Amino acid sequence: MIKFNFKNKNFALTGAGKGIGFETLNKLYKSGAKISVVTRSMSDVKKIKKKFGSNRVYVYHGDLSKEKDINAFFLYSKKKIKSN
Repeated sequence: MIKFNFKNKNFALTGAGKGIGFETLNKLYKSGAKISVVTRSMSDVKKIKKKFGSNRVYVYHGDLSKEKDINAFFLYSKKKIKSN
């Protein structure tokens, strides 16, 4: 298995609540990355926060098919990653 070291690297991830997105989040987290994630489901928000906490995973509840949520997610991500 290939191992990556993404310590102090930043990622934005969509669809992080289920399937491939959730597994990608898990791998990025294990590799030391800071990850800003967005999901439409509040139950997925809770699941992600419970599993990963808020140290390096920043969860935004939104729908990226809406322009206002795209802009809000970008600003949220920028703020969270910059402050940590």
